[in-house]
Amino acid sequence: MINSHSLLFSDFRTTWYKKWAKLLKQDARHLEGHALLANKFWQNAIMAQALYERGALEAGKSGLGFGVGRERLPALFASMGVDVMATDQDFTTKKAKHWSQYELAEDTNSLNRLSIASAKDFQERVSYQAADMTDIPKSFYGKYDFLWSNCALGHLGSIPEGLRFIVESTKCLKPGGYAVHTTEVNVLSNNKTVDSGDTVIFRPKDFYRLSKMLAEVGCKMEPVVLNFGTTKDDLRVTMHPEFGNDYSKINFKKNLITQVLLVIHRPENSKKISPAKKDHLLAYLNNLKSQKQFKTKTPYLKNLEKIKRSQLKNGDISVVKNNIEVTISGKPKDVYLEFTNNSDIELSAVHHKSDTFLPLNLSTSSSTDRESVFAHNNWYNSQPNRPSSGLFKKDSKGKWTKADYVGAGEDFSFKVTLNPKGIKKGRYTEKFAIVQEGSRHMPETEICLSITVC
Repeated sequence: MINSHSLLFSDFRTTWYKKWAKLLKQDARHLEGHALLANKFWQNAIMAQALYERGALEAGKSGLGFGVGRERLPALFASMGVDVMATDQDFTTKKAKHWSQYELAEDTNSLNRLSIASAKDFQERVSYQAADMTDIPKSFYGKYDFLWSNCALGHLGSIPEGLRFIVESTKCLKPGGYAVHTTEVNVLSNNKTVDSGDTVIFRPKDFYRLSKMLAEVGCKMEPVVLNFGTTKDDLRVTMHPEFGNDYSKINFKKNLITQVLLVIHRPENSKKISPAKKDHLLAYLNNLKSQKQFKTKTPYLKNLEKIKRSQLKNGDISVVKNNIEVTISGKPKDVYLEFTNNSDIELSAVHHKSDTFLPLNLSTSSSTDRESVFAHNNWYNSQPNRPSSGLFKKDSKGKWTKADYVGAGEDFSFKVTLNPKGIKKGRYTEKFAIVQEGSRHMPETEICLSITVC
């Protein structure tokens, strides 16, 4: 049976994941900006499996979703005969402005866009209501066989607020009901973390505390098992969090995070229960061991040392092609500027920026503050003189893909999107060169683009 545990890439190969991925249309034709093995897809499938195993998804049952955004789960549950109340924060409020309307639900229309449920089942079984997770409507209390939130409770402003939501939300369950939640967990630290702001990162000790809080209201959380894995996939780290990524571990504000599933039960007997203190304490201690073990197995920390305060010299980077001809007609065009790492160190992208990094960026040249008329809205921090911030390497098929590191002797590129909007037809010259942040502009890496706008 699925328990409370952290993301493992081996889950993607299980029979249960493949089953739910098919029903949820988590395939190459319906990615909607996600990678095929996206963390969000894991969260969808594992919550569905946990609820299914506990009999919560039987026809006639009722479910309540918090912070549903544009999730696929309401439609899935409706297709199984479940009555669903889907909620999200009111997208018209000031609080909602941080989140794009792509991420927030506005009504039920955004919840069955992939036709996961038939139109009839969806219309009959899914309702939508705007609801604040920090102020749950009392009209929800005691009405639902199960409830869920998919990576929403980490966006309530603080760790205590997230824990309070979990406890308060159990009031919405009928006796015997279940709650499942996914959220972020700190892979490396039980102390230092992000504990306030738009996104917070929970620690093992927060889940241990949560088990006690839930016991006080007569509910029980399954002991949380944090296994961060040892495979190549489980050791993959990205320094730049992106929507829909397929990295097992993500660097966020100098913390390494992954996702975790929490499973909570409200027993038929509503009297206060005593938590299985031994089970939760043992799980907590094992989780601290998992953090320590991961530190010794991942190349993440070793890579930090390799590029620590490394300052590039003239000749450490060479240009593959100095002059490039580009023709643009109406629409923005991507151009890859290619270089070779001649140094003996690993180079890093600007998203690695920290006290120990001197990462690479791309700038207009010859003066680093010159603005380009071809500036596109995806340029780094929307600056008209910083066309690209991410490094790219070619994969096995020869396609440029984003990379966090570039090894010694490897070729790499920066992707520049040139925007011709508002520019008269004609011929233009643009020059770009690499900047090592905190070190120097590198004129020897200059590339000249001869651009024809037609």
